[in-house]
Amino acid sequence: MTYAEAAYDAFFRRYGIDPMGAAMFEDVAKNLIVPRERGMTTVLVTPKPGQTDHRLPHDKSNARLAAALADAVTDDLGGFLARLNDALA
Repeated sequence: MTYAEAAYDAFFRRYGIDPMGAAMFEDVAKNLIVPRERGMTTVLVTPKPGQTDHRLPHDKSNARLAAALADAVTDDLGGFLARLNDALA
């Protein structure tokens, strides 16, 4: 078991969180691997067009990994969450 896997598992146990009812928002696709394996909904947050992208080159160029790991991709986290809230209301 990797450090990341152990950390997620410890967090779920400590706070009584069911990963199937949780979401992970991340700007680097590889950081979605463990949450996805644990059953979390995964969202890749990317910069808006024209916005500075502070990710490392290898983190922003792996579209295949992002497509495999992210349930959704957004460049507008606030709008994404507002739409989700409206859908759940």
